[in-house]
Amino acid sequence: MLDPGSIIALTQITYQGAKRAVDIVLTAVHFPKDCEELLVQLKLEQFRLQCWGRSAGLEQGELIKALHPIFPEIRNSLDCICALFQDLNNLRAKFGIVSTSVQDVEQGQKGLVKRWNEELRKQGLAFSGKQADIDDEGASLISKEQQSFFPVGTFKVSLPARLRWALGNKTKFRDCVAELERYINKLDQLLPERQSLQYRQDWTRVNIIILGKADDENTVSLLRNALEGSPEMQSSLRGLVDRKLVAAAPSTTNFLRGNPQLDKSAFSITQASKDSGRLMATQKKTGEQVMFEKKSWDDERSLANRSKLQMRLGRLVAMLRPGRSNYLLRAIGFAEDEVAKCWWIVYEMPPPIATTTCQVLTLNERLGRQFAHIAPLETRTRLASALASAYSELFSSGWVHKAISSHSIVYFGQQSDVAHPFVAGFEFSRQDTEESNVDAAKTQARVERNLYRHPNYIGNESNRYMAQYDIYSFGLVLIEIALWQPLKDVCPHGQSESFGRQEARHVQEWASKMVESHFAFRVGTVYANVVSWCLKNGTGNSHSQEDWHPALAFNDHVVVPLSSL
Repeated sequence: MLDPGSIIALTQITYQGAKRAVDIVLTAVHFPKDCEELLVQLKLEQFRLQCWGRSAGLEQGELIKALHPIFPEIRNSLDCICALFQDLNNLRAKFGIVSTSVQDVEQGQKGLVKRWNEELRKQGLAFSGKQADIDDEGASLISKEQQSFFPVGTFKVSLPARLRWALGNKTKFRDCVAELERYINKLDQLLPERQSLQYRQDWTRVNIIILGKADDENTVSLLRNALEGSPEMQSSLRGLVDRKLVAAAPSTTNFLRGNPQLDKSAFSITQASKDSGRLMATQKKTGEQVMFEKKSWDDERSLANRSKLQMRLGRLVAMLRPGRSNYLLRAIGFAEDEVAKCWWIVYEMPPPIATTTCQVLTLNERLGRQFAHIAPLETRTRLASALASAYSELFSSGWVHKAISSHSIVYFGQQSDVAHPFVAGFEFSRQDTEESNVDAAKTQARVERNLYRHPNYIGNESNRYMAQYDIYSFGLVLIEIALWQPLKDVCPHGQSESFGRQEARHVQEWASKMVESHFAFRVGTVYANVVSWCLKNGTGNSHSQEDWHPALAFNDHVVVPLSSL
């Protein structure tokens, strides 16, 4: 049995060799235009390998003690990764690598990968850069006795980095990437629970950064194509990429052609919410339950603005149509209602609810003591964590909600699980880069709804909406969840007959004092710190859009802490 020092040294050398093997292929192989997605696939797998190395302690230079007993299994998987790229003859025969006269990879490909690397370093995920020369130096770091534990050729990567190689067979190289993915999956499975959690959190951060740097339709489409056939990455990235693809599309893109316009008369209305903003209905042909959610239009607005809003509606429905999320309902289309002067976004129900008649309730209606069951603290923290995950999906894919409140969080039936909500209320939602403000809340809407709005977004001089305002609104919802009371009942400024910017500032001051004074005692320090961060960082004044990444900050300061409770 090797001593701990030898295990650490051996594993470190093997890990660096595996990373260098992948890096050499990324550097030496030319990926033509029709194989761009393979470059992205390989780069994503390299990121996953580095996330694993970070969780295992190898990026920091020392394998964690919990992994010492299974050192042989770890070494074997890393050796297999090295072996994928070690033998030039194998690369030619098995994976279709051929020599080429091309001197460099495409600048667009290099630029995308470079932006990813730079942003990862900026955001604290600084994976080690240029690898040590394993061929010349690696073997000298360990003794000859220790080297005997490695198969012949472990310290030798035979693909010449100074030469250029090309893909002679796209399908074969895709098999190579798939094989690399399987080895990394096996390494992930060897991590203890705590380190596995860190791996998932780091990979989530990488996903957010990758999407944040995919700022045009072509890049997002390339990323989407790279996910095809990769179940591991599809599960965590695919939904985000599909939503980002909608957000990244040019403003002139007509999504109305891709969204079925439904006939309201094809549904039987079974129940309406208290404000009639949501309707439960049954499809007459299939008997399946759906939910209608109102998106009003103003009859006094110009035809041009109404047309613009309809285009935005098509984009919104397209954003809500990707595969089902845990906490976001899937839109199946929209219906126009000339009588009510509105559109209705139509959502399908989750499977257990789809064939059952039920009523729609909001979180606001479930708060307080009108229900016999008052949610215990552990249920409330699970609810807060679930909502944070839902809003993180939106922020990460380039969308803002614009109406976060306990009124836009819904349940289906009084007996439904409090900790499993669904986010609704997308009447004003849009992509976070959109400059237009035609549907901004610049009038004194109902006090109860305006309570949640940031002061900078109320009044005739309101600013363009930013993700930070959503974060602030979520902080107020977290206060409601902690106190298990509607905001209007606990905030002294919620009883006014009118509500403008000055009143919103009073709410902001009240909320900050409330959290600072006794929230740690009531719900614990972690929860209190999350709420405080939401309220303070929702100002958007202390960060420039260039230096601050709202989706990543929200993940680090809200999603991760709440998931630990």
